[in-house]
Amino acid sequence: MKGWFKATMGMLAFFFFLITANVGFLNGQDLVSEGKGLYQAECALCHLDNGLGYGINPALAGLNESEILQMLEGYQDGTYGGANAALMSVYIQGKSQQQLQAMAAYIATL
Repeated sequence: MKGWFKATMGMLAFFFFLITANVGFLNGQDLVSEGKGLYQAECALCHLDNGLGYGINPALAGLNESEILQMLEGYQDGTYGGANAALMSVYIQGKSQQQLQAMAAYIATL
């Protein structure tokens, strides 16, 4: 009984931490929906609603989620990017990991 109580208290403490730390667990559709809003607000002006880009703004449509997430994280930490790296970092700075994942999830649907 003592082991069960300790395990239960540990689980409760973990869930309390998640709630107070504001760590989100979004399902796939919620993540894509959040990503769509972020994409429309932050990315569509240059990469277009369909993700095909234009001019110096590359196409994002057709990339997979992990590729996109690596790029976004790289722009955020300064380890990725070419000529547009400085501009992209402005849009990416301050985004949480969940927001980056949501953006990648949505972009991968384009």
